[in-house]
Amino acid sequence: MVIALADWLCAAGTPLNTKEGADASFTTVELKTNFIGSARSGESVFARAAPVHVGRTTQVWDVEVRNETRDRVIALFRCTQMVLYR
Repeated sequence: MVIALADWLCAAGTPLNTKEGADASFTTVELKTNFIGSARSGESVFARAAPVHVGRTTQVWDVEVRNETRDRVIALFRCTQMVLYR
């Protein structure tokens, strides 16, 4: 679930940061996750995505996923999106 959450955040942000002329399509070309902790059932999880690089053909995103109940980072996620043009 952690990877799905982080990947979805990057996917939601990519079109918002795409330059004019792109057909708003993109694909993930690389992703990496480092798991540092965990969250148990009933604990609150929060994630924040931020673009590290927004270029014409690629975007690199970082996501920090936190267990808010215990105030700890549980995962660090980075992905590279390739912006597709017609």
